[in-house]
Amino acid sequence: MIRWTKKRLIYLAGLVDGRGTVGMIKTGYRQYRYPAIRMCFIKKRWDLLDKLQDMYGGSISNCDTLGERRYWQVQGQKAIALLEKLLPHVKSAKRKREIKKVLKEAVRGRRKQKRIS
Repeated sequence: MIRWTKKRLIYLAGLVDGRGTVGMIKTGYRQYRYPAIRMCFIKKRWDLLDKLQDMYGGSISNCDTLGERRYWQVQGQKAIALLEKLLPHVKSAKRKREIKKVLKEAVRGRRKQKRIS
């Protein structure tokens, strides 16, 4: 279970502000769009990737073919929960707008998927 301490949320909000990408990604056969958070790091910071994965879940993959950079990504419901928690702690106005847009689109997308099912 994730412990949502204010200190951890502020730290992660700073990472998302500085190094993160927030958006909707397409996956699967029907091209459903899911919210996602992604951060790419160089080899020196891979310890941070492991900590992010341990604390918030998600996956770690290579950013490039050389294996010099890796990224941590969380998507779907975990991303929605995390974005909702991070929103009050994000400093950048641009990043706040991106997060609000993603959350709004995610809610709209869930409604569409329920109607299709």
